[in-house]
Amino acid sequence: MLRPTLDERVRLEAAEARLARLSFAIGGHGVGAIWIEEAERCAPYSLPDALYLDRGDPYAPTLLYDRRRGAFIEIAWGDWLEAEEARRD
Repeated sequence: MLRPTLDERVRLEAAEARLARLSFAIGGHGVGAIWIEEAERCAPYSLPDALYLDRGDPYAPTLLYDRRRGAFIEIAWGDWLEAEEARRD
């Protein structure tokens, strides 16, 4: 695994801060992180594949930051994860 660039880490931290503020504003359950490959979660320089505003239901529409795309999208994080897993198979 390659070490993430400073730019990647800064973008991810900014996305997490935005999602945390929104979660607080709407009474959400914080910010969740998704690693598509669970083994990467423990890697020293691993970054999650996505961050999402946790609304308590994996299939409720929410705001998700997709690190690969570098963009926020509105989607249920459960649907996003299923689509990403299918894409990688």
